Amino acid sequence: MHSITIVGIFNVAVRDSFYVKAFDGITQVTVFYLDTDDCGSWNGGFCGASLPRVSLDISSYANPNCQVRFTYFDGNDWCWCISINTLSIT
Repeated sequence: MHSITIVGIFNVAVRDSFYVKAFDGITQVTVFYLDTDDCGSWNGGFCGASLPRVSLDISSYANPNCQVRFTYFDGNDWCWCISINTLSIT
């Protein structure tokens, strides 16, 4: 199995979003999308002892030209943040 594991936080202000896309050999395909808070902020203790984790199976996109793209869109405003603490691609 080919996978991406992301550990981090995402804090929404108004209309920001976070995408993970995988290249299937022809086009970029969205494999993950988030547009709501998942835990809190840099200076808040909202996550408790652990950060949110997402694991994505990208086996169907495995090819010699495989690429992964991460995009944070701030909604054309000075919005909040995405913070990736740990990233693993296997």
